[in-house]
Amino acid sequence: MSPDESYDKHAEVVTSVWWGLAAIHRKPGGTRRLRIRWFRLFGSLAGLAAVFWLMIALGLYFWFKQGRGFQDEKFGDVLSLPFHWPPFHSAEHDKKMGDYFYHAGDWNLQNRHYDEAFTDYRLAVMKTPDNLDARQKFAGFSLASNKNLETYATLLEEGIPYALADNPDYINNYFVDIIHAQVPDCSERIMGICQQYLAQNLTNSKVRTIFALNLANAYIDEGDFDKTDGIIKKYDLEKTLDGVVIKSRLLWERGDLHAAPRYLEKIAPTMDNNPFLLGLLSRFYRDLGDLDKSRFYTLMRAQKEPTDVGPQIELLYINAKSGTQTTMEHDIENIITNFRTNAEAMNMLANFATDQGDYNLALRLYQLAREQDETLRVAAKKSDFSVASFALLVAEAYLTDDKYKETIDFLDEIRVEKPDWLAQYHLLFDSVRAVADYNLGQETDAQLYVNNLIDSASTTSDTLLRVANRFISHNGASLAGRLLAAANHLDPHNQAILAQLIATNLQLGNSENMDKNIHSLLQTRRPPAELLYDAYRQLAGDHFIFVPEREKLLRELGQFLADAAKKHHMDDQS
Repeated sequence: MSPDESYDKHAEVVTSVWWGLAAIHRKPGGTRRLRIRWFRLFGSLAGLAAVFWLMIALGLYFWFKQGRGFQDEKFGDVLSLPFHWPPFHSAEHDKKMGDYFYHAGDWNLQNRHYDEAFTDYRLAVMKTPDNLDARQKFAGFSLASNKNLETYATLLEEGIPYALADNPDYINNYFVDIIHAQVPDCSERIMGICQQYLAQNLTNSKVRTIFALNLANAYIDEGDFDKTDGIIKKYDLEKTLDGVVIKSRLLWERGDLHAAPRYLEKIAPTMDNNPFLLGLLSRFYRDLGDLDKSRFYTLMRAQKEPTDVGPQIELLYINAKSGTQTTMEHDIENIITNFRTNAEAMNMLANFATDQGDYNLALRLYQLAREQDETLRVAAKKSDFSVASFALLVAEAYLTDDKYKETIDFLDEIRVEKPDWLAQYHLLFDSVRAVADYNLGQETDAQLYVNNLIDSASTTSDTLLRVANRFISHNGASLAGRLLAAANHLDPHNQAILAQLIATNLQLGNSENMDKNIHSLLQTRRPPAELLYDAYRQLAGDHFIFVPEREKLLRELGQFLADAAKKHHMDDQS
């Protein structure tokens, strides 16, 4: 036996397997043993994971950059994404991701991908709760999708701490939004929020003033006039325009009607005769029946704002009320001459024509709108003239003057012409036709149009209220009641709808849901005392004896009216 053969016989033989990740060791005597090369295995797995992630990161990078349009995306940021996942995430990365979702939401909103925009804004708020624009948009989407006013208000409220330092506009918009949305117990919510933050040491004076102004307004809504006065003095609100407006409102609401305009007359010169204050003075005096003074302050406002059509339209209403027809016709011609290319101004004038039942003026403005719209379209320019709205105002002007046959004739002319906008607005035009049909004795046709309006998925509560008010003005309370009930179903917290529904049902002697509706009205910001007194008086009679829990409802109404009378008496004494 040679030396080499002797060595091979007694040596351990190692054979690599599985691409070198393991080895079979054969010992002398034939014993075999498998050994994993752990270092090499883990190294290979790490290498494969790195290559695999590199491919994924490359795909994500191009998807972010090209597919989603984020040109500032960096490959290094995508490559380091795993280190930003829990538990390695950082505030910096959360902001980056929040900004990404926010911009994605804006892109989807612009391109009308509403479901995707809703999701993106929700994720943006989760990642960056201080992104107040994303929060407002998410809250708006949330309200539109589930109609939950409590969730809507809470989402906006949670953004207030992020706005205290330098974003007074967000806080102001919060109060405007929850009032406009008619969030339940709105006054109590506003008072709680304002008191909470005014108790803190707020460094931003504008923010502090906004809280104080809204607290003062809430106290007026609740009838706590002494507290309103205290807030105005404590925070020196009369140095601000809004504070002056609140002070004048306080005087008016307390019943000291002449003191309100006198106060404004004293303050206005110190504020350079602010046009808003002049407009408020005009409205106060118009409500008091002093049309000469109302005209005087409207003319002052018109001189301060010669390019604003508002004061000139206000003058038309004053002159119409005082019966100065010649002056009014002259003013109308001046407005048409100076503002004929201004869609908003012409629309305001058309609304005036409708309110006065001046269908000839409404027709003239309708023709002007058609001409302006066609001219702009031929020039390939965007038209702000909504011809449909001008046509609708013509039909309503005929109704205002009780010209029911002429209303139908005009609507038939439009139906024959078949303008491209008619399909979109046909329900609104049919609602005007329904009022005319009803007053011409064609009740079956009127009910058919009303049914179509109520059943349409595109009908809003505001549209139903508007049509109901038309019926009420033209002897159609029964159909108005149906429209108001449908509007209340769509928007149960809308105080205007609720109040009109109760008033209409009282007129009709309809006790359906009367207890529920009155309970809901009592929970609104400022229940109308005159309507609730009328409800109390009628419920106490024999007409509504079958209203559920009538005695309990009468006690609640009696307590409300007693409290209202007590507050009024205390204000008279003060």
